[in-house]
Amino acid sequence: MILVHPSLPPRARGFTLIEMLVVLAVAALIASLAFPNIARGIGLAEYRSVQTEISGKLSEARAIALRSDAKQDFIIDASRREFRIEGQEAATIADGITIEQDSVITFFADGTASGNAIQLSWRGNIARIEVDPQTGRIRRTV
Repeated sequence: MILVHPSLPPRARGFTLIEMLVVLAVAALIASLAFPNIARGIGLAEYRSVQTEISGKLSEARAIALRSDAKQDFIIDASRREFRIEGQEAATIADGITIEQDSVITFFADGTASGNAIQLSWRGNIARIEVDPQTGRIRRTV
């Protein structure tokens, strides 16, 4: 039996310890179910972001080659998990994303390229970023 002071209105009584524990247990259950999905969503966003960054830097390297009328290298260092345009600062590839191998793709002043493909993987997902040697066109396939 719960003893309540007779002069207190019903709202002033508050919650019992059992009610509070039940609410905390339900909140913990919801959080434990939601967290893996949130973490996966963040990882997937990073994976897509790296694909976009690499594609953008490849396009930038091609544009530099065309503008400067000189060859321009795009370098991937798989062991250091970095990619960069020669002469620029390197960008880092997020943890959990695997890049297959070191690579150098050269863009020439006429718009052509040495051609190559960059393969990224994350949790079984594989993306390829290909550079056409005749046109220098960059194509991304997921």
